[in-house]
Amino acid sequence: MQIERIHLPHLFNPDNIVDDPDIFTRETLNLETSDGHQEQKRFSDRGIFSKRIFGDMDSLEEYSCDCGKMTGKFYENCMCDKCGTTVQFVGMSIDRYGWIDCSLATYKNGVAETTNPLGFHLIKYVSYMFLEKLIGKDKLREIIHVTDKITISGNIDTSETEERRKMSPADKYYGIGIEEFYKNYNEILNYFYEVIGNKKETEIYESLKDRDTVFTDKIPVLSIVLRPAMRTADGLKLDEINIYYQAILKNIKLMKAPTSIKLINDTLIEDIQSQYFMLSEKIIDAIKSKEGLIRNQICGTRINFSARNIISPGSKDLKMDEIEVPYQTFLELYKFEIIKILSDIGGKSLKEAEQEWFEATLNFDEKVWMIMTKIVKENEVGCLLNRNPTIAVGSILYVKIKEIKHDFADSTMSVSNLVLSLLGGDYDGDVLNLISVKDKTTRQLLKSVFSPINLIIDPSNGDFNNSLNLERDEVLGLNALLS
Repeated sequence: MQIERIHLPHLFNPDNIVDDPDIFTRETLNLETSDGHQEQKRFSDRGIFSKRIFGDMDSLEEYSCDCGKMTGKFYENCMCDKCGTTVQFVGMSIDRYGWIDCSLATYKNGVAETTNPLGFHLIKYVSYMFLEKLIGKDKLREIIHVTDKITISGNIDTSETEERRKMSPADKYYGIGIEEFYKNYNEILNYFYEVIGNKKETEIYESLKDRDTVFTDKIPVLSIVLRPAMRTADGLKLDEINIYYQAILKNIKLMKAPTSIKLINDTLIEDIQSQYFMLSEKIIDAIKSKEGLIRNQICGTRINFSARNIISPGSKDLKMDEIEVPYQTFLELYKFEIIKILSDIGGKSLKEAEQEWFEATLNFDEKVWMIMTKIVKENEVGCLLNRNPTIAVGSILYVKIKEIKHDFADSTMSVSNLVLSLLGGDYDGDVLNLISVKDKTTRQLLKSVFSPINLIIDPSNGDFNNSLNLERDEVLGLNALLS
């Protein structure tokens, strides 16, 4: 197992700090609707739905001036004569995100001008799980836990904590809290690795030695795309991720109150750590789950210029990155290119050319087949080959169309035997998805990543990819041929 950490402090932007736990301000907007005028609460400028930071959740337009008179990308950077603002991108984007700044510093020109003694750190989600392996799940929880007991005189009651620390060497740092854990991190890490004797976790220990990669004082506030909300008659219906963000912001607001005391603040930091951990789990779930972003908005959407065909064995000279596609499949995938060529060579209007294309879908047309063959011979016609479910390297391959089948009745797509193991398929009726890649830049990118030729060498170890080894039938055939 190789553990690699990526530290990206340069992503933080002080202009996008979210520090208001209130979603709405007291101001209202007077909107014109089909039912007349309607008042609507305005989102807080420093809240989790800030229009300035995350885009306008209520806008149906991606580009607009402030008043909405000028909309659309056509008017981008143009000034509106009504409100005096320029037309800019106001829509929601996955690239628009904010930050909760746990350092509580003040910034000037993007640089921290003053620090705040109330600032604190949190253990990152993945780091927390690694620390559990090295220190122990219960012990880690006990280290960051702080007592909430006070004496009659109003001081923190440390008697129980001190007694517990004497019970065993593993309890030496019992109840010190997250900030003390942060300040003495390397001492504690070395103690549990060397003294307590968890030396079998050497690789995890090495990955945790850099304190700055284990702790953070910045929490990213994700794009609204990943944490949607919906206005209702009763207010705003929130995704659960937003509720965790609100809880964290409310606790930070309590910490910043003039009446706050250390005992309460230490307890609040412990609560924020717990909320941050649960928030991280919800975010991961929102991205990868069955109802998540990847499934719903990437894998689960309709894709233009795509087809599904049963696979069959290819001709003997078919290379591993080549396929042969049915006449009707190519006819649909490259409909507009074919219509344009029919129009150009026949001196016809596009409508007349489209009618000729349509008739070619009903009965085999030699002329149209020759046009398709010409397209394939003179260009790299790249496609993505995919077999559901997409769960392993090789489930998606970039291939080139070598030939268009001349047989109108043959609806199978022929592939090389060499890629069957990568796709986990065979010739017993398996169906593959075919997606046409029309853009040259996209073709080059996908080819560099998904070409089966590039998978001959296993990227994880540099050896031959065993998934491309000869199949049983191929071994039996070679044995019969050579014996």
